[in-house]
Amino acid sequence: MSEDAWSDLDKVDQKIIEILNENARTPSKEIAAELKKSDHEVSDRTIRKRIERLEKSGIIKGYKAILTDVSGINEYQAILMKLKPSK
Repeated sequence: MSEDAWSDLDKVDQKIIEILNENARTPSKEIAAELKKSDHEVSDRTIRKRIERLEKSGIIKGYKAILTDVSGINEYQAILMKLKPSK
C-alpha cells in the first residue's frame, strides 16, 4: 500500500478508522450516529461499504483481540538465570 492511499482518505474514512481503532467491534449503526454528531450524514450501509473498501485496499489489515488479566494478578512469573560453573 502506498502513502497516497493514506493521504486520499477523507474525513469520514479517518473518523471510521479512529472509531474502529478504539473498538473494532463498534456496529456500523453506532459509527453512523457518531459521524452524524460531526455533521456527516452517512448511513450504516455506507459505513459497511467504506469499511469493506478500506479492508480491500489494505488500509485496514485486520482486527485483533486485546486480552486483559482477568484474575488481577500475574499468575506466571519467570526468572531467567545464567549460571557459570566455578571451582
